[in-house]
Amino acid sequence: MTTFLPAFPLEIVVFPNETLNLHIFEERYKQLVNECYNTQKPFVIPSVIQGKVSEYGTEVEISRIDKIYPDGRMDIRTLGIQVVRILEFIPQVENKLYPAAIVTYNHPYSKLLESDIASDDTVKKLKELLVHLAEVLRISKNLIPSSDRFIAYRIAHYLGMPLEDEYRLLLTLSETERQHQLIEFIQKVLPSIEQRELMREKIHLNGHFKHLKPPNF
Repeated sequence: MTTFLPAFPLEIVVFPNETLNLHIFEERYKQLVNECYNTQKPFVIPSVIQGKVSEYGTEVEISRIDKIYPDGRMDIRTLGIQVVRILEFIPQVENKLYPAAIVTYNHPYSKLLESDIASDDTVKKLKELLVHLAEVLRISKNLIPSSDRFIAYRIAHYLGMPLEDEYRLLLTLSETERQHQLIEFIQKVLPSIEQRELMREKIHLNGHFKHLKPPNF
């Protein structure tokens, strides 16, 4: 199955079931958001890595518009739905300001969420590391999700992982393997004070409306 979706390419990875808050300020994406919100249709956020639109992105829906400013800028809340494969990226739709993509739902990662609970040993190890990480960073925020479902996707952005690593996580089918990737990353960066400070910033800023500059194509 293929479909045509408005596209909002960004240098981020959006995970299924992730809540993403965005500050919309460009005219092309004001138009995209207004049209999608009024018609209750989703759009796709393709991950832009090293200046290129990746083969996979995430379909998202607008949960609500929190605020509309006098000049038309908006604060919106979105929810990641599922991974889609981008067959063709269109930099600008005819008679529109925004980009679009022809996407397919028929791909190896269409059933990522069927394995959304990891093995008990893996979950235990990851939670122990998260407790230790919070102690090292001297933060009071509880990094452990309240549910054992989607753990890897729920906490990946807190860790300040490189974009390429987040993209690899997005396309990892097993939740056990996704959590192993997080465990390896935490163990690798714990000794790095610079990385700890980046994590601290990520944790404190998570949930804020992101003022992200979309790339030009």
